[in-house]
Amino acid sequence: MAEQTVMTQPDEMLTGTELAPQPTKSKPRQPRQLVRFTFYKLDSQWQLLPTHVREQGRWELSNIVERYGEQALIRTFGLYGIRSDCDFMIWQATYDMEDLRSLNSQIRCSSMG
Repeated sequence: MAEQTVMTQPDEMLTGTELAPQPTKSKPRQPRQLVRFTFYKLDSQWQLLPTHVREQGRWELSNIVERYGEQALIRTFGLYGIRSDCDFMIWQATYDMEDLRSLNSQIRCSSMG
C-alpha cells in the first residue's frame, strides 16, 4: 500500500482536483498629477517703463503666485541672463486642470502679463 500526503494552504479550497483561483486585489486608482513648465519672456518695452510701474507689476505677479501656492504646488525660477529666449519660468503641479488654466489667465491679465 502506498501513502500519499497532500499539503495545502488553509485558505485554498479544492474543487474536484484543481485549486480554486484566488481573487486578485486591485490597487486603488491614484489621481493623476498634472505638471506644467511655463517659460516667460518680458517684452523689451518692460525695461523702459518707470520703476514704480515695474514694481507694481512684480508685486501683482508675486501675489498671484502666493495665492495659487495655497492650493497647489508652484515654484518660480529666474532665468534672466541664463537663457536668452526667456526671463523666468513657473513650475506647477496640481490634480486639477482648471488650476493650470486659472493661473495662466491671471498672469496674462496682470500688468506684467
